Amino acid sequence: MKKKSYFFIIIIILIMKTINFLKIISNKNKIKIIAHFYKCFCKKFCVQKLEKKLNISQSLNSKVITSLYNEKILSYEKNGRKKYYFINKEFKKQWGNIIELILSKKDLKDYKCQCKK
Repeated sequence: MKKKSYFFIIIIILIMKTINFLKIISNKNKIKIIAHFYKCFCKKFCVQKLEKKLNISQSLNSKVITSLYNEKILSYEKNGRKKYYFINKEFKKQWGNIIELILSKKDLKDYKCQCKK
């Protein structure tokens, strides 16, 4: 009987993770930022540059970045007073195939990284 309950718990956890992922990608601003970071040549980006690149207000950008960090989609390194964000390796490993499909949509191609190599 214990094996069945463990299996049920695992299924519930997977469903919850999938629902959370679907909520994230349904938000246009979150997907814009994920699209940029997922393919970013620079690998790390400070928030101020991201605001200009994606044409997002400072307050909205900050809110979305904080949310993506809390959801373990983004990570950051601190250099002095600035934080440089990048896509979390575990997120990329777990959801990479689905993100690739999403980013292949024509309307999201504009948000892919255009940093110089």
